[in-house]
Amino acid sequence: MASYYGAYYRAPPTDRSCELLEIVLQYCGGGSLQNLIETTEGRSLPETWIGYICKETLKGLNHLHKSRVIHRDIKSLNIMLTDQAKVKLIDFGLCFQLDPTAGKCSECDGTPHWMAPEAISIRRSPVAYDTKSDIWSLGITAVEMFSVEMSLLPFSQHNNQSSGELH
Repeated sequence: MASYYGAYYRAPPTDRSCELLEIVLQYCGGGSLQNLIETTEGRSLPETWIGYICKETLKGLNHLHKSRVIHRDIKSLNIMLTDQAKVKLIDFGLCFQLDPTAGKCSECDGTPHWMAPEAISIRRSPVAYDTKSDIWSLGITAVEMFSVEMSLLPFSQHNNQSSGELH
């Protein structure tokens, strides 16, 4: 996970301006995994790279899951690389602490194309899912890394909504 260094808040200077919250995280000079995928110009990432990225992402997820937390938004945009090719998870805005008794999450949220089927609410029906949903999302991300032609995938990075509700 990317290191957190602090947060800075600035109140709006006038009634017509917005407040500002800046969060300072570790610099990841390698950019996002999505940036790396885009540089391949339609070619698959090397298998050894895909394996390394998946292994390191699983280590981060293991840390979260041992604390009974689900990330809920694993995708190439939220996996960063440092200059030394260390893998860092970011964007914990949708994280959810699992229910202590049931061990499940009942809130539907995330980026739909990366969400596990059990995490998607259809016509406002109740959902119940656990840490396995993050593994599903990493699997979809692995498909992205292997895909030779992004247009062949049943989803697009440009269709990046943050609501897992289907109507």
